Amino acid sequence: MSSVLSLIDFIRIQEVQAEDVLRRRMQLEANVFQRWEYYRDDMVSRREVSGDQKMKALHRRLTELDVHYPRSQQQREFHDAFIQACLPLIYGDDLSRYLVRILRSLNVDHLQSEVMICTPRRFGKTMGVVLYVVAFMLALSNAEVVVYSIGGRTSNMFSAQVYNVLVQLLGGDQRIVVYNKETLVLINDHGTKSTLKAYPSNSTIRDPPFFSFSFSRRRKEPPLPSPIFFSPYFPMCFLRIILIYLRVVCHCH
Repeated sequence: MSSVLSLIDFIRIQEVQAEDVLRRRMQLEANVFQRWEYYRDDMVSRREVSGDQKMKALHRRLTELDVHYPRSQQQREFHDAFIQACLPLIYGDDLSRYLVRILRSLNVDHLQSEVMICTPRRFGKTMGVVLYVVAFMLALSNAEVVVYSIGGRTSNMFSAQVYNVLVQLLGGDQRIVVYNKETLVLINDHGTKSTLKAYPSNSTIRDPPFFSFSFSRRRKEPPLPSPIFFSPYFPMCFLRIILIYLRVVCHCH
């Protein structure tokens, strides 16, 4: 009798586990949409989600910064590119569901995760990044920003600029919890803590070699190295070779 009951219990356990697996699979399939489903009315509807509120808060903070630090047209373009790259952080899980509507609202046709800015000096790159970091840390809950600069002085200067902008925007440093050379922690608009990490990076570039070989991939025959190409560093490298040779000869004698 006990063996029959144990068999019945085993069958019931297997049925419960199978139902649980089926339920989880249906939940996963419910979150996966076909390509055509992204263009349905409910997908592109104007129903507001939490990401829309964060986006409005971010734009509101950037507009408030214009009072003290008017942004140039180029800096506004920088910030539009930054916002487009931060869409996964702003919308989270709602991004895939309302992707078409979000892209239409930003007047873009694709997502980008990286932004590269290449402009002349004194073009407002650093200050543009400072203003966006301040607005991002205030508008989003539990925001974490990491900035790498070319050196320690530049990193400290960046943190100081962020601190000065925050003090002027908020009217004091009451909401700044921690501030030192590498870390700045503040209380954002949601009552949580946002963190900025500013680190120096190593930008050392080694001397290029005084010769290089190039191989062609278009030829069917085995590629041959091209003639040695002498760069402007050749005299220095040649002098180093002579000095090393003289050291070896002197050491042998």
